[in-house]
Amino acid sequence: MVVRPFSFDKEEERLISEQLSIVFGKGLVMTFQESDSDMFEPIEKRARQAISHLRTGTADYLMYAILDLVIDRYFVVLEKLGDKIEALEDKLVREASGDMLHEIYRVKRNIMTMRRHVWPLREVVFQLNRDEAHLIHATTQVYLRDLYDHVIRVTDLLETNRESLTAMVDIYLSSMSNKMNEVMQVLAVVSTIFIPLTLMASIYGMNFPNMPELTLSYGYPLFLVGMISIGLILGLYFRRIGWI
Repeated sequence: MVVRPFSFDKEEERLISEQLSIVFGKGLVMTFQESDSDMFEPIEKRARQAISHLRTGTADYLMYAILDLVIDRYFVVLEKLGDKIEALEDKLVREASGDMLHEIYRVKRNIMTMRRHVWPLREVVFQLNRDEAHLIHATTQVYLRDLYDHVIRVTDLLETNRESLTAMVDIYLSSMSNKMNEVMQVLAVVSTIFIPLTLMASIYGMNFPNMPELTLSYGYPLFLVGMISIGLILGLYFRRIGWI
């Protein structure tokens, strides 16, 4: 069997994993690790106890204990990833910043990495429960069924977190779209106010000699008052309908 234990570096917010190969046969369990980590320390402590089942049990129980240790580490990692997801949700509700999408995708990539390695483990534990090679004792079958339930729980948690992150991406994109709509609305209001003013300025900026209003001594202040009045009226109207 080939499984992949995971741990989570909270400072760098990344998954750390290594390949663990298990050779299991009649009266034989051998493991191969990529590193010299102390992953098996809990099993070693249990084995040192005089009344430990690891000392009196068979090889299939030791194999179960190794797989159970790996799967228990999954729950620890998922708890830390769940805390990160909750923090992102709170941050998303308060204010969606530009770098949040990168954080969401980074957590989602960690979830997908775990999912890619946990799903095959379901089949491995299921095959052990069937025990076509007759290597598993009846007393160990009970533990393996419990182990299979744990794997199902891990996959369910992974699916739940993946769906939550997908929903967070949708919420983030909707929030960014709403902000863009607000900006476009403000620009539309400003443009709408200045369009009639620009039209008036362009008309009275023409150089035709026969324009009666140009000869009025109060034409210029009247023109400015008219432009200011139109701008104020439009501004008050847009404020009344909630655009400002």
